Amino acid sequence: MRYFVRRQVRGEDLSADSSILGAVSKKYINDYQCALKIKSFLEKEYKWQLSSSEVLYLTLYLNRLSTN
Repeated sequence: MRYFVRRQVRGEDLSADSSILGAVSKKYINDYQCALKIKSFLEKEYKWQLSSSEVLYLTLYLNRLSTN
């Protein structure tokens, strides 16, 4: 999460193959929905614009947390 926030503060974008997001969002539905809620919160409260790559990153991070 530290690197996620650092990228947002610095205005950097994570470059990942966003086509993976479709498969990940179907496999980890709850984690994906949570990532979308976080995205919505960050856009409203901090005016951050999250790319689909960042949503993918958040989804995988949340999945890792929920399975440990």
